[in-house]
Amino acid sequence: MAAEEKDRFLKSQVVNNYHEIFPSFSKHLQPKLPSEANDGHIGDCDSHQGVVYRIGLEELISFNPESYNSEIEHTVPFTHRRSVHRNRKFRGTGTGGGAGCDIYVPSDGGRQYNYGGYDSEDEDGYASYGQDHTAQKERYRYVLQKDGEDERAAPEIVYSNNHDRWSGDFEWSEMVHKINREVFGNTHFRQNQLEVINCILSRRDTFVVIPTGGGKSLCFQLPAVYDGMTGKNGVTVVVMPLVALIQDQMKRLNELNIPCHALIGDVSWADRQNIFGDIRDVTCSSFVLFVTPEGVATSRALLKALKELEQQGRLSRFIVDEAHCVSVWGNDFRPDYKEMGLLKHEFPRVPVCAFTATATEKVIHDVSRELRLVSPTVFKSSFNRPNLRYEVVEKERNADKAMEQLIAIITQRFKNQCGIIYCLSCIEVEKVAEALSKHVSVAPYHAQMNMHTRNAYYKDWMSGKVKIMVATIAFGMGIDKGDVRFVIHFSLPKSIENYFQESGRAGRDGLNATCIICYAFHDYQRLLLLINRTTQNGTADNLSTHLRSILKLVEYCQSSFICRRKFLLSYFGESLKERCNIPCDTCSTNLHKRFIQRNCQQEALYICENMMYSRRDHENKPINFTLANLHKLLLGRPAMKHSLSGYLKNRGFSSEMALLLLRYMVIHQLLIERIVNVSGNNYASFYIGVNSQYRSNLHNMNNLKFPESMQTKPPLKTEKKRPLENSSAKSAKATKESVKKSKTAKGAVKRATTTKKQTARPVTVKKDPLVKDSGRKPATKTGRLKKATS
Repeated sequence: MAAEEKDRFLKSQVVNNYHEIFPSFSKHLQPKLPSEANDGHIGDCDSHQGVVYRIGLEELISFNPESYNSEIEHTVPFTHRRSVHRNRKFRGTGTGGGAGCDIYVPSDGGRQYNYGGYDSEDEDGYASYGQDHTAQKERYRYVLQKDGEDERAAPEIVYSNNHDRWSGDFEWSEMVHKINREVFGNTHFRQNQLEVINCILSRRDTFVVIPTGGGKSLCFQLPAVYDGMTGKNGVTVVVMPLVALIQDQMKRLNELNIPCHALIGDVSWADRQNIFGDIRDVTCSSFVLFVTPEGVATSRALLKALKELEQQGRLSRFIVDEAHCVSVWGNDFRPDYKEMGLLKHEFPRVPVCAFTATATEKVIHDVSRELRLVSPTVFKSSFNRPNLRYEVVEKERNADKAMEQLIAIITQRFKNQCGIIYCLSCIEVEKVAEALSKHVSVAPYHAQMNMHTRNAYYKDWMSGKVKIMVATIAFGMGIDKGDVRFVIHFSLPKSIENYFQESGRAGRDGLNATCIICYAFHDYQRLLLLINRTTQNGTADNLSTHLRSILKLVEYCQSSFICRRKFLLSYFGESLKERCNIPCDTCSTNLHKRFIQRNCQQEALYICENMMYSRRDHENKPINFTLANLHKLLLGRPAMKHSLSGYLKNRGFSSEMALLLLRYMVIHQLLIERIVNVSGNNYASFYIGVNSQYRSNLHNMNNLKFPESMQTKPPLKTEKKRPLENSSAKSAKATKESVKKSKTAKGAVKRATTTKKQTARPVTVKKDPLVKDSGRKPATKTGRLKKATS
């Protein structure tokens, strides 16, 4: 490299427009191309004409075109290139001498795929690394030949219910127990660990579901050590979704003196060459090779190296960690993970093992199908974490009061204890951390922080210098810290699977820990906005899947009469007959709480039908209801000419019962909230609509439970208070009332007399012959007695 150019580079303040510093590298770059700025680049550089790169100075200086190895598909070692594809190649003059090197440039053409291989005729096209934002980009992309949906049959899944088969004695049993004791320092195996290891060493396709903290890593680390101790020199390839997770795994293996390599973005070009050299070296001992799914799908060099390993008989197995990312039904679907079926397609005789902490039956079948597993053996450990207490706290609607509520929970219940607080956004992380910092030692952690600061906070938290980490969901995957006493979700997690994984980071040491969700029903609208943005280019099925996941979590929070633990276990297909070992909030507080159970199908049907067929008012204007407005209408507030006005009030619903009924209708998707961007507003509005398939969900309204305190009570009859009056008015009013009362009494006597006359038996009176008839009526017996008396 010329000394002048090197000096200019070192003094330059702009490190990502290398073509300005090294024109010989960029003379063929086309101007006016879309920006390729990485996440760390802030603003636009005027001189880069939209083409932004980032290059490591040390790598660039050490690169020598004369020693370029054409067998390894590496070129100028750019450490970051994003969302670029290429179908042309130029010959440029290298800085190390007269020899030429291949300079790869972006193309303004569309990407063309050739199924069953890489995506251009000269095998040079490549695509973005997605989640591996720092990864060194390879120049091509593997596209797996897709079978017809009807042609590819679902694999036959074998559930390992008979543990005697896999927990028995094998030829490697003695060595396995020895490795577990002497290398990993364990006295025994946890649930299903030994069975999984025996199945993997038997070269069977395996699907492992072990909850967070259950010891999944040992299941693939120990077989790799076994290969090395038996002289097989096998390589275990582990696919993991995050670079940070790979780094944590490598740190752990290095502490145990277990050989490992990683092909990720922050690995230098020279180190990558050494790794490929170890892969090709037949005499090299066994090691674990970590890669990202984007790396597998985009690296032709890696595929060639793995082919050589297979030919040498040294490719032991593939491990796909966080396998739920493969399925669109999973909680964190990743398109690049879906391409991992290429492993079985290219290496049909190499066993593929899928690992995850959370997977429903539907996800297990979908992942097995996408990975093309052959009759996989499924091991499912119990999802029950008996040392965790689950709680849902009703969150204050006001933001300031909600923050005060969180501070009270921390200071009163978890002071000087280690914990994690999860928030939905980076801004929320900063606000919560700032508020808590006045009371406890706390640190923020989110994606917008620079890596140095994040690592510093992480080390402080791991060492105990900082007690509480306030973070987004990016924090925690792969973290092995045993003394986490609480995990609080200040915002709703994205799904039951996410919540189970994130809350599972508490209590890994086996001691009691608490998992709390601060729940407000309207918080789920933030998640609706999030999935609406992230799935704009996705299918309707993807959006529906995310919506169902969110609403299932809302149902978990809203269900105040169901054991939290039983709810979570039933979601994953597991039943719990006994009571909570550590009671959740519903089990500990609702043992004596009474509720009423009501069939609300008729009310739900009436509401849906009237909303469906009364979409316009009497002035023919469209009616748009929010949940709050619909609630008021059903209670008759305000008075409105609508068939639903006061309906639930007339049906005996209190305000709380009516609101809870509407929430149940949203949870079970009879009603759907749709996002509407009103012109002139900087915020989105949420209007309630009726699901066209509402009748198929009516059965969920059959037996709804309401707290007895919500039941409408008949109003008490109380004497109305009257205004004070003066004495004269009082006396006049009293005289008037006495006259009225006397008249009323006389009228009552008269009516009584008339009634008595009508009902009295007629008396026949005989005429007295001694008395002349004077024409008057004869006297009655009573009258004669009166006269005689007188």
